[in-house]
Amino acid sequence: MTADAPDDIDASTMQEVVSAIAAINLPELVDGCTVVRLSGGASNENFVLNASGGQRLVLRLTSGGHTASRFGLDRWRGLDAHRSAERAGVAPALLGITLPDGHSIVQFVEQPVVDEYRIREPGMLIACTAALKRVHKAAPIAGSFRAGTEIARYVDISRREDLAVPDDIRVLVSISETIDELFDRVIVPDRLCHNDVQLANFLSDGRTTWLLDLEYAGQGNPYFDLGMIAENASLDDDEMAALCDAYFGVIRSCDVARVRLQRFLVSIREAMWSVVAKPVLGGTQWDYDAWADRYFTKARDLHGLATFTEAVEAAQPQVDDITFYREML
Repeated sequence: MTADAPDDIDASTMQEVVSAIAAINLPELVDGCTVVRLSGGASNENFVLNASGGQRLVLRLTSGGHTASRFGLDRWRGLDAHRSAERAGVAPALLGITLPDGHSIVQFVEQPVVDEYRIREPGMLIACTAALKRVHKAAPIAGSFRAGTEIARYVDISRREDLAVPDDIRVLVSISETIDELFDRVIVPDRLCHNDVQLANFLSDGRTTWLLDLEYAGQGNPYFDLGMIAENASLDDDEMAALCDAYFGVIRSCDVARVRLQRFLVSIREAMWSVVAKPVLGGTQWDYDAWADRYFTKARDLHGLATFTEAVEAAQPQVDDITFYREML
């Protein structure tokens, strides 16, 4: 098998690409391919493989086993999640994977990437929300995800390794714990959740929508995924109501409030992830300091809004929650 690479892929990375391709050993690549780097990615590297037979595939190189344990990743759980989402028609076909590393090859999807601007195109928020709901309705898998547990893991790592965190980290974490405790009382049914809903993980033309990168997926709280869409797209109040309408088919003030509170958890988790990622992934082109600062600021801004206290009150358990979730989830 031969693989031709452009100048922007160094020899060491190219050797990893060749080794992963050889390990997965797809017949489509036996006669060789050209390799093109895809931009983006804070913890993984992605490449388009143009096979000599005309097929286009995507290779994903993970950051390795040492980071998997650091971030609480289970590659077998991620595989099960991808298969479940694939059967639901949301994830592209997984053609091969190496375990325990998790390097994988999937079918190339010819759809444009969603960003903060495109998600505001007519129908796009509805399309992305529908794709996310299909994941939530997909077959369950073994293994769970809880944002509060992940935040606690990252805070513990930062303390042990004396990593730089803001002076108000204890206050921010305390707020996140209060939100977690509130959701324990709401008793939202666990569903297969993505848990890393960056807008760039959506590929959509408004008619067909795909959702990529399920390595953090697990049984969890659907509101966390909705909060990720809302926070990463910087949705305003009307847009958050539209998000809930698209997902639930109705707008309840408690659901809008619950999404608002999850946005805070999303921001703290994202910021702390970046703090603990920098020491082990700092060789990438990602600016981990800027990413952490951005999301710590987002969390502070969210908590500073006059509507935050109102959201805590509105998000409390409702008498019709059990019936509502049975019908809607």
